[in-house]
Amino acid sequence: MELMIGLLISSVVITIVYYALIVFNNQWINYQSKSKQRNEYLLLKKTMGMDIDNASAVTDSSDERTLTIFVNFQQRIQYQAGNSHVIRVSGEQVDTFYCGGSISGVQYINDSIKLVTSFFLNVNVNKGNIPLLFNKEYTAKELMKAAISE
Repeated sequence: MELMIGLLISSVVITIVYYALIVFNNQWINYQSKSKQRNEYLLLKKTMGMDIDNASAVTDSSDERTLTIFVNFQQRIQYQAGNSHVIRVSGEQVDTFYCGGSISGVQYINDSIKLVTSFFLNVNVNKGNIPLLFNKEYTAKELMKAAISE
């Protein structure tokens, strides 16, 4: 009789511990997934911010999915926004950020010079939409070179 009660108590304790372990494991997996998306978002924000700061010209395409950044009017960096990812192409190097987005609210210097001065990159992170505002201020040298090349 004592053996049966001991087995019953130990099986209840093992079941409770096993259930607690499963719940903890599920929470940990959920936390890791959210953390990974947050890291992708922060890396995208930092990379695009640095590219725009170093850019001599920023242009967009008519489909509002592609943004082209020129560094010293030579090196070309292209961002392509998709529903589940943003792709950055720089020469032979291709980077993929696994947080989808879209480009909107594009502002230009004026109608004759189609250089982008600001835009929103709407990024999907953890089932939410975060609008990132990027601004580009051009130097007089960059504006003159862009006007000549138009």
